[in-house]
Amino acid sequence: MKLTANELSNFDVGSTHRWSVTLDGIGITGNYSGTYLPATDVEELMTGIGTQDIELGPATFQIPFSITTPSVSLTFVDDVNYTIHLQIKQWMLDVFAQGRVHFSKKKILNVIKYNHKDVIIFNTTYEVLPSNDIKFLGDPTSQPLTNTFNLMVINKIK
Repeated sequence: MKLTANELSNFDVGSTHRWSVTLDGIGITGNYSGTYLPATDVEELMTGIGTQDIELGPATFQIPFSITTPSVSLTFVDDVNYTIHLQIKQWMLDVFAQGRVHFSKKKILNVIKYNHKDVIIFNTTYEVLPSNDIKFLGDPTSQPLTNTFNLMVINKIK
């Protein structure tokens, strides 16, 4: 179906900048309700299929061999006291204490996506654990303090 210029001009395009994130008590508290996690980037990777190349004669084929698990990557800015960095570091120490993974230390992550009129389009809730270390990256420029860390999704609640 071919759209006319008039029909195209009435098409509302989605935006990538309208969302909010909460992570079960991690963040900065202030003059707003709850704990604020100032995430600047969010990447949700849904479940997929892992493939493996098989060569048969001159042709190469891909066959499925595993299912990839969902994960979430968050980039956030921190305050001058490294509040969020220290909270995540302590959470990771609790999760990986005594060389084991303590699944009881999982947290609830909520990602809400809005349209341009602040109407909720998606409201996704996960149970998560950290899947890698959070590190400090210093450089000689005066930039806002940002950190990126990945979360392994244990369960998608909604």
